[in-house]
Amino acid sequence: MMGYLSDIINVEMPLEPNLEELCENSGLIICGEPNDWIQIEDTVEVIAFKVHKVYKGQTNQKCINIIIPKVNKGKTKLILSIKGIKSTYMTMGCSVIPIYVKDKKYFLFLDQKKTGSCYVRAKLDDVWGQRDWNKEQEQQLIDEIKFLSDPNKWKILGDNISYTIPKGAEEKIVPLTEYQKENNFSKRAEYWLNGELVGERAWYGNGQIAYEQPIKDSMQHGNYKAWYQDGKLRAVCPYRKDRLHGVFKQWSNKGHLEITYWVRGKDVTRKDYLKELKNNATLPLIEK
Repeated sequence: MMGYLSDIINVEMPLEPNLEELCENSGLIICGEPNDWIQIEDTVEVIAFKVHKVYKGQTNQKCINIIIPKVNKGKTKLILSIKGIKSTYMTMGCSVIPIYVKDKKYFLFLDQKKTGSCYVRAKLDDVWGQRDWNKEQEQQLIDEIKFLSDPNKWKILGDNISYTIPKGAEEKIVPLTEYQKENNFSKRAEYWLNGELVGERAWYGNGQIAYEQPIKDSMQHGNYKAWYQDGKLRAVCPYRKDRLHGVFKQWSNKGHLEITYWVRGKDVTRKDYLKELKNNATLPLIEK
């Protein structure tokens, strides 16, 4: 997928899954407070969590045990970043051991299936640290679960198709990245509206815009666009809630066009994309 864009790829820490991914891939989601460290071994510890609230799934237990691995067994994720486009493409080997503190609440995204009498964290989330609870994120979580439970959710036209950096956003010049310094970029700017980051742009030394990335709810959302220094379009990367979602177009410096199709972070065939398009209004149409 990367092709000629490999000259602007950076290896970074893995990107955290967004709420939609976490809600889709978790059988049990709760707000919990660590109550007791039941058992500590060389490779795992078992923590008893007091259940404050259940958001998804079912449990009648007031306290549940969760297995927390302490030693990584070689499953790291390699993240490739293209000037602000960040997506997981390969898995290799690292994780962040969560640190839970008593008298503090956390979001817990769990696999519904038990391992003996214990739950384990959802596979999608098992390389990440603790997820602190707060009221704002709780409402976002509730809204996401409500959206995913709506049988008509994909029939509603997605704003990702037309979403751009709002015209009324305030531009704030920010420091260039190391890559941008090394490649003679002249400026990078963030765009803020009502206290929220809604986009980013950067420019080459000759004044030509290099890329622009709309952002919504702290996630890449809408079409990321990149240009060559001579002004020719380089790439159009469609995003919805931090995941590639739509028709990804890349042009070589000689004008060769490469197209790939994506549905919620998954690379699919044109045939499968057209099939999904019939029932998913958040996907942009394929131009004839």
